[in-house]
Amino acid sequence: MTDFSPSRYASKWFFVLALGIGVIAAVLLISSCEIPQHQDLQSAPVSVGVITVQNYSVVPEIIGFGEVQPDVYLEVKSELAGKVEYTHPELRKGAILKEGTQVLRIDAMDYQLALKQAQANLVKSEAVLREKTLSLENASRSLTLAQEKMSLSQKELVRNEKLLKQGSIAKSTYDAQKQAFLQLEQEVANYDNQVKTLPVQIELQQAQILISQTEVDVQQRNLARTEWQLPFSARVDNLFTETGQFVNQGTPLFAIQNMDKVLVMASIPLEPFGLLSRGFSVPADKTRDHGAPAMGENLEYWLRQQPDANASIMSAFGLSATVQLVDMEQARWSGEVERISNTLDSKSRTLTVMVAVKNPYRDIRPGIRPPLLTGMYAQVSLRGKPLDAIVIPRAVLHENTVYVADTDGRLKRQIVEGHYQGDMLLVEEGLQAGDRVITTDVFPAINGMEVATWTDSAAASEVDLWVRARNEAKSPLLRAAK
Repeated sequence: MTDFSPSRYASKWFFVLALGIGVIAAVLLISSCEIPQHQDLQSAPVSVGVITVQNYSVVPEIIGFGEVQPDVYLEVKSELAGKVEYTHPELRKGAILKEGTQVLRIDAMDYQLALKQAQANLVKSEAVLREKTLSLENASRSLTLAQEKMSLSQKELVRNEKLLKQGSIAKSTYDAQKQAFLQLEQEVANYDNQVKTLPVQIELQQAQILISQTEVDVQQRNLARTEWQLPFSARVDNLFTETGQFVNQGTPLFAIQNMDKVLVMASIPLEPFGLLSRGFSVPADKTRDHGAPAMGENLEYWLRQQPDANASIMSAFGLSATVQLVDMEQARWSGEVERISNTLDSKSRTLTVMVAVKNPYRDIRPGIRPPLLTGMYAQVSLRGKPLDAIVIPRAVLHENTVYVADTDGRLKRQIVEGHYQGDMLLVEEGLQAGDRVITTDVFPAINGMEVATWTDSAAASEVDLWVRARNEAKSPLLRAAK
């Protein structure tokens, strides 16, 4: 049965009335609110420090590392067989011996006897030569006399022949004269043969003398090879034999190395080495009339004109070098670039540069500045001819990009290329003199954002001081080496 009571109708109308009142209130509230206005908020310019870049004349420098090696390493081997008769008491590894010191001797008795025999053979050969020379002189005189006697005998034979026809002499007298003439003719032939053959024998004997003299020289050289004197002041690297030991020809005896110069075989990366090679130049060939030759052609001609091509190339590069022992700041020497390897290491892509250091034992200070010894690991600094380049601190780089403040006071990202030189970058592309490079941190760095610049005097001064020190060779490494 349906419920139509008054309380049910009252509650329903109350709900509808409350809903209507709420809707009307919401409409009135929304209509009374002000419409929000959009306002442009302008951010303030970011304050940044800048330096105005400029071109400098900078001496380029690259660093390489390598081991110290002796300039001359001599491993002495026996040139003959024999028993070691004497070794210098200080001929031991690490010892230092003066030039001319006799360090080793082999028993020379057999070689002295062989020399005496060779000298005796030479004396004998010379005596035989003198004998044959006298024989030739005697044969020449005897030939002349025999020819004169034969001429007289021939005249007498002609006279007897006429007398025989006249019947004035007996046949036997004529025959005797003819027999005498024939004997003289035979005598002339014998002497003539001696005069012709003796010069040949003399030539053979002269050759024999040369052979004998050569044998004497050989034995004298062998005798000299029985003892060894140092060709230069040296440090002993090793001793391979002892007194009383028998050695054969070719047996190692000892090894030494010179002390007046060492070489540092420094490995230099190929890419930065190109920075030094830009100072390489050769004079143009003015004798040619077909125009300026290509660099390679001109270099080839130029090298042919140089008495010392290697020294001329090093001079054209204008390279100087400084050597420092790794982890020993005060152990430094001035060096000289002697040679550059003609091959490139295929794995490391490095060139080997041979840097010579003279007098590596001078000014030794134990524990501070030791001598440059074989096997030491050293750092080599190579400097070339001055180059024109823009210099900026390495710290302003963001990978390969720098931030530049343009003339409108806007930040601009600029890609740069160049060569790192310690804490600086020598810029080749991307910047021009007068550009303002931002030196302080900017985050976020938005291309085109507005910046307020101020001069970063500290960074500018850092660049100036670095360039001055580099060009005046007053970097710590170079200053100490001088």
